[in-house]
Amino acid sequence: MKTGIDLYGVLKDRKDVFAALRSLKALGYDRIEPCVAPGPFEGLEHVLWPEAWLREHLAEIREMGFEMESVHLVGWNTATQRGRLRDLAADCGFRHLVVKSPVELTETSLHQAALEYMMLADALAEVGAEALIHNESADIETRVRGK
Repeated sequence: MKTGIDLYGVLKDRKDVFAALRSLKALGYDRIEPCVAPGPFEGLEHVLWPEAWLREHLAEIREMGFEMESVHLVGWNTATQRGRLRDLAADCGFRHLVVKSPVELTETSLHQAALEYMMLADALAEVGAEALIHNESADIETRVRGK
């Protein structure tokens, strides 16, 4: 059986990524889902992996026996960086890129995000990948015009 885990919670209190990954492997995990950022978030590089770091260490992580089909996107502008995200998916073999709902949950912001995410989905489809939306309770509870 394949068992995977989102790495955000696992890594937030740990500084050594590879020690954490070795611990997960020892527990039987073989799939990981990291958070990937376009560049470094000072002090959080171990949690929000900069794209360059991920590309540099991708083979090493896979050699540890981990599969990565999905990554959560943090800090990306999906409207202006969708080509870069398409290339990331293609180059790294990611099938799913996970986006977050906008911070402001208004009709206008949700409509804008939907348009941006549809354009991202179209770009990702060119390389056989998909955009997924990670939502939380506020996203689910929000009502626009009563719906």
